[in-house]
Amino acid sequence: MLYRGRTPSLLIPSQEAYLQVDNQLANEIVDESALKYILQSRTPTWEEDKSRSKKSTHLSAFGRVPFCVEHVIAHSLAVKPLKELNRMKYSSRSVRTKYWRPGDDYSKIIFDSTVSKISSGDILVISEKAISVASGMVVDEEKIKPGLIARFLANFWMRIVWGFFLGFICRMNPRNIKRLRNYPKVEGAKHKQLALNYVGFAQALRHGSEGGIDVTNVPHACACLPLRSPQTIAEKISELFEAQTKKHVAVIIVDSDKTYSFHGFHITPRPNPIRGIKSMGLFAYVIGRLFKWRPRSTPLALFGLKVSPEEALGIAAVANKARGHGAGRTAWDMAESFGVGLTEVTSDMLEKIPHYPIVIVRRHRT
Repeated sequence: MLYRGRTPSLLIPSQEAYLQVDNQLANEIVDESALKYILQSRTPTWEEDKSRSKKSTHLSAFGRVPFCVEHVIAHSLAVKPLKELNRMKYSSRSVRTKYWRPGDDYSKIIFDSTVSKISSGDILVISEKAISVASGMVVDEEKIKPGLIARFLANFWMRIVWGFFLGFICRMNPRNIKRLRNYPKVEGAKHKQLALNYVGFAQALRHGSEGGIDVTNVPHACACLPLRSPQTIAEKISELFEAQTKKHVAVIIVDSDKTYSFHGFHITPRPNPIRGIKSMGLFAYVIGRLFKWRPRSTPLALFGLKVSPEEALGIAAVANKARGHGAGRTAWDMAESFGVGLTEVTSDMLEKIPHYPIVIVRRHRT
């Protein structure tokens, strides 16, 4: 039996004691059989909690610990057995589709391309950018007139601060540092003005993917804006499968912009990630890269599945690996792959590249 969230107490009959669960902190899924295994394989001390009822008892392998399943497990010596019992294995299947253009019915494309391949309980991991393009959230940067701040960001902040300081601090490869030192003044200023207009100054300080704005896999001088309500979209896609096929399909919408993790603490420069991941702008990118925290794609919406942030990130990472990078990781890579300038990539060129905006992920308990 699984206990999650607001569980008032958990009885372990073999120990004739109550393990009290903190309503505010117990957010991880805990398997009762795993806890029994822990209790039977250890010799913990049981202490009477004087601040609560005398009938309440308190498990600790070292002494006194908080009344929270997460903390009891984390502070005990039984972390490894629990992880072994609850370890998940994933299989993935990327789904190739046509190149999505503005005005495409993304719900129909998703349904038609996966309905024969998906089973109840599977997880659909979908690229935010693909949905955003199909939704028409594309801006032509050629039409933008940059202001003084945008010009400063393009001419000084990107070329000097990023090119000679932050690039090294963030452990960028020499090729990308060289690109930053030659950041385009005209096109770059227009791009920074777009970032200032839509996501604000703090996000415009980033070297790329400012606030989720993406210029890869889009033609000419176009930029793709972040979705306004990815959670609503995820719900509608899941409900479509429920209504049409009676299959329960979970949906995760992800951005390839990274979340950086360190011992259960997750930060991302991307605004509005799922709950449990902290959005910290440029600071998250610098810290994550400098200290080599674990990078994984960022989940922005999750529906039909109750998992911890760590597992959601794991699923996003599996899907990202299966999906690949389309025309390239950056706008420079994309242009070089076609042998043209930064703003000379056309939709016809992009049509020729295999696109995998959807990945079906299946969970297997080992």
